[in-house]
Amino acid sequence: MTGREPDDYDGRPGPLGHLVGLAVYLVVLGVLSLLANTYPSASWTGLVVFLTATVWVVVVLAVANLLADLLLGLPFPVNLPGVLLRAVAAAVTAWYVVQLLLEVDRLFGLEVFVRLAPFAPLLYAGVFVLVLVGETVRLFTPRTRPG
Repeated sequence: MTGREPDDYDGRPGPLGHLVGLAVYLVVLGVLSLLANTYPSASWTGLVVFLTATVWVVVVLAVANLLADLLLGLPFPVNLPGVLLRAVAAAVTAWYVVQLLLEVDRLFGLEVFVRLAPFAPLLYAGVFVLVLVGETVRLFTPRTRPG
């Protein structure tokens, strides 16, 4: 296997897709911030404060996924760090989603996700292993072209 060929398409966003996703996230965060300032509410303001405080996590994830895409496009064995980087980024994404759900739980008084918090480390480990195995299998599976 020599890595991804330029004309292969596997349905994933390309390297620029991660940057576009980051830009969309920042625009949505700006709109939410304007709405929270226009219609003040402790819950919504708290959510915007959380999203603003953790924007660095989203930036790091976008850059990590961008680097993983670039590494996975290289020939074997140089592309192997891309698999590990993708798995770490997926586990960090799972962590971020859990933190966001816990914050929503706290702000709106739902008490739903707090009960599931002890299982979060299992989720992170499971996501890491699943993505690591899946990316490794995808790396070594020959691609077939339709038609």
